[in-house]
Amino acid sequence: MKPAALPYIWDSRRRWRPMLKILLVDDEVALCKGMKKLIQKADADSVVEEAYDGIEALDMMKEFDPDILLTDMRMPRMDGLQLLREAKARKPGLLTAVVSAYSDYEYIREALRMNASDYLLKPATAGDLQELLHRLKLRFRQEAIKKEQDFLGLLLQGLPADDCPASLRYSHYTLLLVCAGPYINGVTDLYPGGGLWQSPLFEDCTERCKGLDLRHWMLNGERPNERLLLLATNAGDAEVRIRSFVDGFMGTIRSRKKPVTVVAGTGLSLYQLYATSKRLRRELLHFLVFGKSNMLQLKDSGSRKTDAARKFAKETATVMEVIEHKRYDLFAEELSALLSSWESGEATQYVIQQTLFRILAELGDRGLERQIDLEMLVSHSLGYAELKHHVSLLFDDLFESPNLTVKSVQVSTIVGQVEQYLKKNFRQSITLQSLSQEFGLVPNYLSVLFKREVGMTPVEYLMEYRIKEAKRMMDERPDLLLKQVASEVGYSDQLYFSRVFKKQTGQSPSEYAHSRQR
Repeated sequence: MKPAALPYIWDSRRRWRPMLKILLVDDEVALCKGMKKLIQKADADSVVEEAYDGIEALDMMKEFDPDILLTDMRMPRMDGLQLLREAKARKPGLLTAVVSAYSDYEYIREALRMNASDYLLKPATAGDLQELLHRLKLRFRQEAIKKEQDFLGLLLQGLPADDCPASLRYSHYTLLLVCAGPYINGVTDLYPGGGLWQSPLFEDCTERCKGLDLRHWMLNGERPNERLLLLATNAGDAEVRIRSFVDGFMGTIRSRKKPVTVVAGTGLSLYQLYATSKRLRRELLHFLVFGKSNMLQLKDSGSRKTDAARKFAKETATVMEVIEHKRYDLFAEELSALLSSWESGEATQYVIQQTLFRILAELGDRGLERQIDLEMLVSHSLGYAELKHHVSLLFDDLFESPNLTVKSVQVSTIVGQVEQYLKKNFRQSITLQSLSQEFGLVPNYLSVLFKREVGMTPVEYLMEYRIKEAKRMMDERPDLLLKQVASEVGYSDQLYFSRVFKKQTGQSPSEYAHSRQR
């Protein structure tokens, strides 16, 4: 699939193809015409115009609106440097390159200081010119892709998104919400299934889309274990192509051991994406099948049953009866039976979580105080083996079982080691699973121990420490960009960093920085 670029033209297969507009400026007419022929021969999709001095070039910019300006330095009436200043003022996003002799290298240095993208030394060969154009086109396409990503990001957040790139004019869009592992409620840095985003799964998307003549974009979801995969086409058989992609995508997902849920909305226009993304997430929250990879179609939502909890009423009632009569000695056996019925009956995460909340409520205030722990426990279990172990530990603790006795000295040592590990590695990607592997404890048990000693979970501690470090950096280095601060404290997603920062401090990062400058 060709990289994105602006503007685009239709080809015979109803795909957008890049049409670069290049303005050549040189007072040597023969040289200018020769370069034009070379460019047209090397790239049939480019439109090339020529001007013979800076003033003529500026006049042509009004109508031609070039994407790339390639100019000589020494020209009458207006030289190349003045042309660069004027052209950049009129079109800040214009890519520019200068052509000059080595003896004029000071001109080139000054042009580069003015953010010229590249340069070409005379006398230049056809190969030199082709290499320059290749670099400029690559840069242009990278910036065009970023414009698309930025526009789509705003659109999917429900924010005002003006100046829609021409390359996004597609008749058919499909939006896929991809969730690695269980869904997560609340803001968290620690989650299972994070390795999915670094797996070959999404690298394969490019090749699969290329074979089907589809465009695709990968965007961040509301939670760190979610991604939005957007597909687009102008093909008349759009639904056939999309179905072929999704079938192959799901085949790859089902071959993996860890569960992944995909929710799809098809046949969309560009400005339906925000509302559709919200519907996809509601569908995910209610119908994600726990511990199993699954595909959900938004168009089938009306036919899905919402009373699935009734399937497990008998096993649930037995567990509730055990709690009511304080027969804690029978709890493990009946809980195991309930989990087995969930697994065989393909229970949703929503049903599992709501049922466990009901069981906790039977324990009175002690149980209600642990609802947040339970929610984290479920969302950090990739399968039923983990879920059973985690739930058993939680209820053992509530029942004051002797099975959960660890000497306080050992606990303090372990928690101290975890705390130092988080401080040392806060810039890295840390999951609850990676912490548990590092210290040889199951994730929820580690979290319970840490909270008892420190007063907060490892999730909360890591967030607080990262934001503390971010504030320190912003105080000491007010010149740093927000994305640099976010990256330095372990956040690859600037928007997610801003949400966490505001949750922790009550201010956005920019508000905080402004308040410190007063």
